[in-house]
Amino acid sequence: MYQAAPPTLATRRRTGLAELPLGLVSVVSRDFTGPRSRVDGTAIADYFSDLADGFGVPYTGGASWHAEGNAYPDMVPELLDQLGPEPFDVVVLAAAVPDLDPWRSAATRLNDVLPGSPLLFAVSDQGSGATFTALRLAGEYAARHDYRRALVLGMDQATLPYDTGESVLGGDAAVALVLERGSGTVSVGQVSDVEPGEVPDVLGELLAGVTPATIVAGCGVGMLPGFDALKRVAAGFPCTGLWTAPRGRTAYLDYDPAHGDLSLCLAG
Repeated sequence: MYQAAPPTLATRRRTGLAELPLGLVSVVSRDFTGPRSRVDGTAIADYFSDLADGFGVPYTGGASWHAEGNAYPDMVPELLDQLGPEPFDVVVLAAAVPDLDPWRSAATRLNDVLPGSPLLFAVSDQGSGATFTALRLAGEYAARHDYRRALVLGMDQATLPYDTGESVLGGDAAVALVLERGSGTVSVGQVSDVEPGEVPDVLGELLAGVTPATIVAGCGVGMLPGFDALKRVAAGFPCTGLWTAPRGRTAYLDYDPAHGDLSLCLAG
């Protein structure tokens, strides 16, 4: 069992970029079409119904709900096949939308298919900021333990019988962000409790003194006044759509209005 001291409490609003001891060396992404998983039956319907009721969201399935899609454990091996055999020291999964199949764990699946014995855990309930949080955590664990290689996996899927809070879910996709020591720099900044009208000023604080060659903006930023010229990504992929291979000094940024979180990553 991994054990660590509790983190130092920080203020709710935090500005500035924290540089990670790792650089982003490759990005591998894939969209998944055609179902690889099926969930059905009264038990799964009861589970989803109870889950939705506990959070006060409408359950849209029937008494024996069934669906087909791509569960996170099924996406993992096909994505990892493109990364090569070199082991990772820490692996963090990020998802904004719950998995199609709650009976299986993507983290457990990774334990079966990854070489070595990396520290492995998942991040959720962060909206479109989940992948940014996963990057920051991977960097902090790498700094604490002198890790050399880290993997962040962003996961999206679009088949659920209740409202997730995402206005549009675009499909099933996964992205792998490979980070290594001595391979450039990555800095991450996240600011909470940001109102839509405050985004330009807060983003200006985060980018003070930085002129990225490329800016990739998520839909939450792209919809704001003054950001129409940015390269925007398609809606419906909160954890995967933003991430492309860096071209020079690249800024990835997104704003989640539901959570009030502004996230920024500088890579390259």
